[in-house]
Amino acid sequence: MTGEFWVVSSADVRGLGPRATQDLVDWYTEDRLPNHAFAEQCRSAWLIESAAHPDTFGEPFSKVSAVYQVRDPRSFAAGSFESDWEWGGRWEVRRPRVLVRRLLASFDFTDDVGDWWATVRVNFNETSNRDREQEKSFNHWYTFKHMPEVCGNEGFRRAWRLKRHGNPIAGHQDEDYWAIYELDAPEDLMKPVYRGPFWDGVWGRNIERGSLARSYHRVHARIGTVAR
Repeated sequence: MTGEFWVVSSADVRGLGPRATQDLVDWYTEDRLPNHAFAEQCRSAWLIESAAHPDTFGEPFSKVSAVYQVRDPRSFAAGSFESDWEWGGRWEVRRPRVLVRRLLASFDFTDDVGDWWATVRVNFNETSNRDREQEKSFNHWYTFKHMPEVCGNEGFRRAWRLKRHGNPIAGHQDEDYWAIYELDAPEDLMKPVYRGPFWDGVWGRNIERGSLARSYHRVHARIGTVAR
């Protein structure tokens, strides 16, 4: 489904060991996630934690993130994501931020869920001789050829493609486009990626060099519909 938005509330956690991080995840799952997820505007919600993996690449993502699929991000987020309240007072968090992204496309292959998300984040290669038609052509290829080709492999459960909505937050990296894949295991993404590294030549000439970032996240909780 297109025409909806994702609100991503995320933060890094300073100096927490595995037990304390799990305490934060448990607390947010029981307290904050339901508070937001059952708001009128929200359709689905997830809590994810970034995980180290050999195939992580580029700018790191926040340690803990809550993701909400909503109809109207402005009315959903108004007054709800002040960092002192959102992430509690028991943990020292840094880089709290709220990003809004517009949903471009979604793919749903099964009623089963995956335990992992992989995010691939890129900027479109804008040059002086490019126009909107070239970006539109790139988006059409990415959405209707590239993602189905990647997702046609074993281990993929669903996928989404999103575009940045609004201006980047000062001091925070926020790429133009995200592709998110829900997987059984992180390794499921790399099998098709290594099988088709040039992607018809479309990928290389349309991606801004140095902008590619890839990260992996364990899905700790989900509320609502299985995200169509």
